[in-house]
Amino acid sequence: MSSVQDYLAFGLRIRSEIELPELAPALDDAAKLPLVTVTRGHIPTEIPNTTALGAHSLIGDQDYVLNITSVGRFHAKSGEQIIIDALPDASERNIRIFLLGSMMGALCHQRGLLPLHASAIEYEGGAIAFVGDSGAGKSTLSAYLHDKGYPLLCDDVCVVSRDANAGAPMAWPGVRRIKLWQDALSALRGEGTNLERVFDGMDKYHVPVTSVAEHKPLPLKRIYLLENATEEKAHSITRLTGVSALNAVLTQTYRRFIGDLMGNREQHFKMGAELLRSVRIYTLRRHRGFDVFERETARLMEHIRDQTV
Repeated sequence: MSSVQDYLAFGLRIRSEIELPELAPALDDAAKLPLVTVTRGHIPTEIPNTTALGAHSLIGDQDYVLNITSVGRFHAKSGEQIIIDALPDASERNIRIFLLGSMMGALCHQRGLLPLHASAIEYEGGAIAFVGDSGAGKSTLSAYLHDKGYPLLCDDVCVVSRDANAGAPMAWPGVRRIKLWQDALSALRGEGTNLERVFDGMDKYHVPVTSVAEHKPLPLKRIYLLENATEEKAHSITRLTGVSALNAVLTQTYRRFIGDLMGNREQHFKMGAELLRSVRIYTLRRHRGFDVFERETARLMEHIRDQTV
């Protein structure tokens, strides 16, 4: 067990008993951020006001317990604490992937934040987020743009809050590594497998980044929903409005079912509707394959630079 350290992510100061190399260390001015603690300890087999019970989880109005057979049990409590009861032989990286993923997502729902299933970059003082189903290419796209000089804001989970004064949606920095499968890693950087695996035995790796946004929230400017182009559906970038735009936000919320089962469905709907007032949302339909990747990404960047669309 390492000594207790403070980290920054998702607009929170995270005081953890386990080392979290994926996160930025907390600076002196982080004292004003909400504090979340990560500790090791016992997790009860029952929780108050249980609204959902399954083979792998318990969900209450302010509790989420996750059981991973090969790793251990996790408990997010009241938006302020995550408790870990890991198996003796569980690796630290296997613990961290669930801690920084599902558990932080649940904790954000408990705090009334909006976690999007997104990777994001900084562009001209704002955040551009890429959402989509698992395997849509969010991380690969962000890694490529990072290597072209656009600072990474977050990977996989993009937490959005509302500015207390202006009410504008703000995207917070998150995990400061990008998770890439071996084929994407080789195609983009020509690297082998000398990096840390995301999970034991998985051909997916943590890729350190050299250019990251400062740890401050950025106004969320645009969201691109990634889809595959086909012979029937050619490359296109189409703006979504109204119900279509709202559905894109709601369906691409990270671990949405947890928030819904906690009773946050109405609040989640309201946050999505408020986001649409100042954020443009598009469907990006593109051809897949590393042989056309640069061409397709150049089209995207041309669209991002055009402020009239």
